Amino acid sequence: MILLPRRDGRLLFIRRGPSGPRPGYWSPPSGRIAPGERPEETVRREALEELGIEVEPLAEIWQSQSDDGRFRLRWWLVRTDASPRAASPEVAELAWVAPSELWRLSPHFPEHEEVLARIAGELFRP
Repeated sequence: MILLPRRDGRLLFIRRGPSGPRPGYWSPPSGRIAPGERPEETVRREALEELGIEVEPLAEIWQSQSDDGRFRLRWWLVRTDASPRAASPEVAELAWVAPSELWRLSPHFPEHEEVLARIAGELFRP
């Protein structure tokens, strides 16, 4: 999971497009680690593929299970000076959302609310 915060405390979420898993669901940008790829490389590659931007991975700040228990999710805090856009058919729409307002995006993964509540203090360290 790619956590891209803005200075106003909002995070980038994507609505998944029809060509990816769980179409229509809102989540942070994400993707699977390719064989032989380091997690930092995955973060960079997925940001470029899905958002059309280069990012600097800062730190892995959390791990959790996917809602169906099939995958281990690694939550990465990133930074960029670029403006993201929907750069792939896997991304239908972008939204900047405060972690406390995630419930407004429907449908979304309820587990993400819990994760964001736990890591909120890590997101905006100076």
